[in-house]
Amino acid sequence: MTGKCQVLLVDDDENDRLLFGSALKDTRLDVELFEMPDGCAAINYLLSAEPAEFSLPDVVFLDLKMPAMDGFEVLRRFVRVRNSRG
Repeated sequence: MTGKCQVLLVDDDENDRLLFGSALKDTRLDVELFEMPDGCAAINYLLSAEPAEFSLPDVVFLDLKMPAMDGFEVLRRFVRVRNSRG
């Protein structure tokens, strides 16, 4: 891996996102953090990565208990779509 490590954080709780971002910054690692407030936004981001001019994140931190679409459903949908694309 070259350049910054790209990290995607998916969490519906803004305070948790702020805490995570602060803790990540304190590590002084060369990281670029992308934040999504819910599962639907995360799916849209992940599925648009390859056709767009950006790559999939290197690491995804996913809240498993979110309203509307929980983290497990995000994983199921992402894997299903990725597998159907070949």
